Amino acid sequence: MFPIRAVFWTLVVAAFVPAGFHAAPDGVFAQETQRIAGDFNARSANREMTSVTADFCVDRAEACRVVEEFGQVAGFVATIAADRAEEAINAHADQTAAQEAALTAEQLFYEAAGEFPTR
Repeated sequence: MFPIRAVFWTLVVAAFVPAGFHAAPDGVFAQETQRIAGDFNARSANREMTSVTADFCVDRAEACRVVEEFGQVAGFVATIAADRAEEAINAHADQTAAQEAALTAEQLFYEAAGEFPTR
């Protein structure tokens, strides 16, 4: 149950991450990620993970199909969430730009007079 919850919450968090968000490629996070990936690859090279996975799916074919379908649904949901988040961010940016562009008569008067309102 934990892996399903972990995937779900990862997808939820990923849906709200702004487009273009990334860490510095030479930062501490990137270095730590590369170290962890290297450790994982070294361990997996020493073990025969493929045979364990193959035996698991042979013994539990229904569980593998459920996990595969869950992965497809999770990918679909993540894609939709990312699209909607991007649309919301773009709509908010457009709305903010429109609000900044629209000046009231009072603001136009102040700008024409070379004065700036204090409020």
